[in-house]
Amino acid sequence: MDPSPRRADEVVICALDDGGPIEVARHRRATPGSPAINDSHFPAHRDKIPGEYRIRARSASEQMFLALGPGAAVWLTEAAAVGTERMIQKMAHAVELSALGHRADVDWALGHAAVHGRFATGDLDSILAAKGLDPTRRGASENTSLAQGTRGWNLFGATIIDTPEEGLA
Repeated sequence: MDPSPRRADEVVICALDDGGPIEVARHRRATPGSPAINDSHFPAHRDKIPGEYRIRARSASEQMFLALGPGAAVWLTEAAAVGTERMIQKMAHAVELSALGHRADVDWALGHAAVHGRFATGDLDSILAAKGLDPTRRGASENTSLAQGTRGWNLFGATIIDTPEEGLA
């Protein structure tokens, strides 16, 4: 009889040697959003604090996202830890929002989203809108509106006499 009972919620790591397979390690199965890292398996990193891992951008789009600020880094760490879906699209959306408004506002909203576990589609927009920081809304004025202005009404009721210009007659 095997001295160590096998359970369905465990992962068994084996290695092959001359005598056949031997058990190297046995761990509880990790669940999505809560990875299990055994720091004793990484002896070269003994000086590192367990669970403290630096975020490194692997692409230009990730660099642009992390350049938003510390809120973006916290959002990325927390979103990855809980297994957030469509992270790349959500990160790209945050970068687009920062181009429309102020980068500091988007970074602030990302930090708040991370702290409060808000990683769903639309959460970032909702947080920005709740603070009155919606960068997708622009105020219109006489100088920025595409609508026809009211300046033409200034002549309403005025007497206009059409006279031929000199030299044209």
